[in-house]
Amino acid sequence: MMPTAAAALNCTPDSVNNSAGLSFLWLVFPLLFFLAWLYIRRRSGAFYISPDHPLMREAAQKAHASIGTLRVLHEQFPNDISLRFRDPTDTEAWGLLEKIDATGFTAIPASNSTSGLTSPESVVLPLDCILDWQLILPDGSVRGGFIAQAEIRIRDRKGRKDTVELEKMRGRFIDR
Repeated sequence: MMPTAAAALNCTPDSVNNSAGLSFLWLVFPLLFFLAWLYIRRRSGAFYISPDHPLMREAAQKAHASIGTLRVLHEQFPNDISLRFRDPTDTEAWGLLEKIDATGFTAIPASNSTSGLTSPESVVLPLDCILDWQLILPDGSVRGGFIAQAEIRIRDRKGRKDTVELEKMRGRFIDR
């Protein structure tokens, strides 16, 4: 007996149902995986905020406008002020303020994989490189921290959960 065209192409009703089932699974599993990833990401603290966001630019302006306050606080707390700044490689970095004067500042960069700085040696940069500064006082209140405040406001507007660090600082800011 000669095979039929359907049998030769393996297009019997059973094989058609199996291939349709597999095609369905190939569509559904990636979709379910993507939705699970999206749910987990939304519930976690991971959240990108563009440095060009209006509140982030406003925060940097407030940090620059408060450099006089930064100088006074540095005299009282010389080893406790952290800075967010642009390093020589034009990468955003964190570090501790070592010295500040009328023309610039010296900072000790934190070991940070996102920074282009590879050694803990001090860097001397102009004041324009300061993006933000922050001091946590002994009573737990926070001076500066303008970018952290902006991040909290943006997260609130987007319905996003604070990171652990932001949650600790929420409501403790003196400078607004």
